[in-house]
Amino acid sequence: MPDFFINDYINKITFLEKQIGAYVGYKSLEPFWVPGKGFMDSVRLQGAAKEMADFLGLNKYTFLITVTKQKPNKAGNIELKYSGNDVFVEISENVQGFEDATIATLAHELTHKYMQVNGISLGTNIVQEYENEVLTDITTIFLGLGKFLLNGCNNEKTYQEYRGIDKYEVTKTIKVGYLTQRQMAFVYRLICSMRGISKEDMLSNLNWEAKDAILSCDRYAEEYFNLDFKSEDHKKRIANVTSEQLLQLQNSLDEVEEEMNSVESKIRQIGDGVRIIKKKTIIALRSDLEHFTKSSSHDPCMKFLDNIKIEQWKNLMISTVSKKHEEIKNLHKVVRRLKKVLEKENKVSEKKRGSKSSIVIVVIVIGLIIFLGAAILYLSKKF
Repeated sequence: MPDFFINDYINKITFLEKQIGAYVGYKSLEPFWVPGKGFMDSVRLQGAAKEMADFLGLNKYTFLITVTKQKPNKAGNIELKYSGNDVFVEISENVQGFEDATIATLAHELTHKYMQVNGISLGTNIVQEYENEVLTDITTIFLGLGKFLLNGCNNEKTYQEYRGIDKYEVTKTIKVGYLTQRQMAFVYRLICSMRGISKEDMLSNLNWEAKDAILSCDRYAEEYFNLDFKSEDHKKRIANVTSEQLLQLQNSLDEVEEEMNSVESKIRQIGDGVRIIKKKTIIALRSDLEHFTKSSSHDPCMKFLDNIKIEQWKNLMISTVSKKHEEIKNLHKVVRRLKKVLEKENKVSEKKRGSKSSIVIVVIVIGLIIFLGAAILYLSKKF
């Protein structure tokens, strides 16, 4: 079942608990059956309606039940415009032959009256009309008539009929309610769990199909039907667990922040080293070169000696620069790898921010910065 529906049902149950939770008993009205072919006469229908009305606290009203033709896919209707104590309820003639469907329809329609009396509504515009019908199904279960809905929402009857001299097997189906049976089962089980109703009482007087729908909700048990949710200690346990998680997260962030401060310090050191190399090495070497090239002597022996020094200086420079070029080539390789990793990380981070891989990148960057710093400091010492 999609989370959208589950969250919507939970919100509607929360709404009902706030509105009428203090006035509703936890015990369900157990289904009752009248032997025979169904509710074929008005006396049985009136009796069933009265029993439900008494259970709902609507005993000051007289519900007048009639069986009439309704629109397709409409099981029943209730007149709510009149302010008197007589309330007219219509049951579709297509439903009447299905005993469970008839009872389920009565439960739904009488719930409409309960909601009107208690001012329970999501609004009156066309958009909210369907939502109010869904709320009515949920309210029927919330008030304790859920077993009627679960037993009577899906109905199928197979019988034989003659057409002329030929005999045919006919299957007739009727659906009652706006929620599916699986959805009703989820709402019913959630309310039973919320109220601490035992499994035995929850499943009593339900047909096999309704029981199967309820038991199929087992996969949601840990997340939505956990009886620990009724305990105040559960809230404390959640608070402790989440506090621990937040503390771990805070510690991780503090570590990253400390590493970033270290990186910033190292960058400043590298910057200082670069400036020292420029000032003390390159400028000094250029000054030496300029001195060598400008110095002259008329003494041939002196020229010879000066050129020996220049040659030594040149050989030292060439050897040193050659070694540094190899080191710089390795640095280029590392930087290119880092660039590829960063480009890949940027693509991943667009989909999911704050992933653990970003911490790995920070560590790689720190390592490279330290490596670069060591290389530059080595150069500064060399020259």
